[in-house]
Order: sequence, then C-alpha cells, then structure tokens
Amino acid sequence: FGFSAFLALLVVFIFPKINRPTIFLALIIWNPIFQIPIYAASYQLGSYLFEGLPVVKYNLEILNQLYSFTRRFLIAHLLLSVCITSLVYIVSRYTVFSKISKKIKENFDETPSTIE
Repeated sequence: FGFSAFLALLVVFIFPKINRPTIFLALIIWNPIFQIPIYAASYQLGSYLFEGLPVVKYNLEILNQLYSFTRRFLIAHLLLSVCITSLVYIVSRYTVFSKISKKIKENFDETPSTIE
C-alpha cells in the first residue's frame, strides 16, 4: 500500500497538471482491501471459464499447479480488469462532462447579452 502511494506522489510531481482526484480514486480502487475480492473473483471466473478444458500434465507438480493457476487467473483477471476499468472510465467521464456542461451553462447565463 505504501509503494503505490509513493508512485502516485511521484506521478503528481512529474506531471503537475494531472487530475489529482483521479490518482486518489485509483489508489482507493487498487489498494489491498479492494484487490483481494477482485483477485478472488478473477480466480472464480477463471475456474468457471476453463472448467471443461483438458488439463496439461508436466513431470514436475509445481509446473502443473503454476500452469493451472496462471491460465485460470490471468485470463479472467484481464477480463475483469478491462470491465472494471471501462466502468470507471464511463462513470468518471459522465461525471466530468456533466460538471463541465453545468459550468459552461452557468457562465453562458451570467454573460450579458450583446445582441440588441
């Protein structure tokens, strides 16, 4: 948790015009409290997706476990991460554009009319 906060501060200092609330939201979502359920969901989704596929057998048991785990987990985690990222992007884009449009409308309403 501490290393990601350090990276976030580093990004803020390198790119001073970056949206700081977005960095804060990313720290909230990708912290260990949220990551553990996401990892568990990824593994469950991978188990569901690869349920009927044949198992590849290696001579070393550790390779069998590693292959089985990574195939289930990584593919499902990629799918789940893309879905979560897309959802967060859509929600944040809607929120930002609604605030910008309100601000533009308020500024437009405040400007005096020059057409006579």
